[in-house]
Amino acid sequence: MDTNDLVTIYSAADPASAEIIKNFLQGEGIRCFLENENQGGFEGITGMAIHVQVPAASADQARKLLKQHEPHKKK
Repeated sequence: MDTNDLVTIYSAADPASAEIIKNFLQGEGIRCFLENENQGGFEGITGMAIHVQVPAASADQARKLLKQHEPHKKK
């Protein structure tokens, strides 16, 4: 895999959530793209996830950043 190939690091059910993730990653200096972003708003279409994608070289860093901001589950 080329380091510039895009890798999906997150899937969102709605465009707003995908944009929040995208903006966060871009704020951290990671190039970020949305796949299927125009499909998420069509009424009646279900199961069409919006994929947040980054270059393969940035995928590990992006996943770590997202994991740091996940809500912690109480046991």
